[in-house]
Amino acid sequence: MAYVASKSGLAEQAGQIILEVTERGLPDLLGVEAINQAHSMGTRVALDDVTFAGAANLAVLARANFSSIKLDKSLIDQIGPESPAPRGSKRSRCCWSPRPSR
Repeated sequence: MAYVASKSGLAEQAGQIILEVTERGLPDLLGVEAINQAHSMGTRVALDDVTFAGAANLAVLARANFSSIKLDKSLIDQIGPESPAPRGSKRSRCCWSPRPSR
């Protein structure tokens, strides 16, 4: 990754780049190393379309330095006033309303 960035002239702009990896494209160990190398160069890496359905490998997620994790709308749509609050949460059921969709 560092070699490609230096040859392409993108190394100086690494802090302005965000790479997105989808959950379906979760990498193997070599891919995790590339994500971590990009992160160490200042490039942000986002995990996109996370649903945790199927074969999301939490061990891979734990080893990769993602700058952000973008949840799929299907997960967000499950949150509502009738949803149980997480244990220990002090969320009041009477005062919550979902954000309007964009």
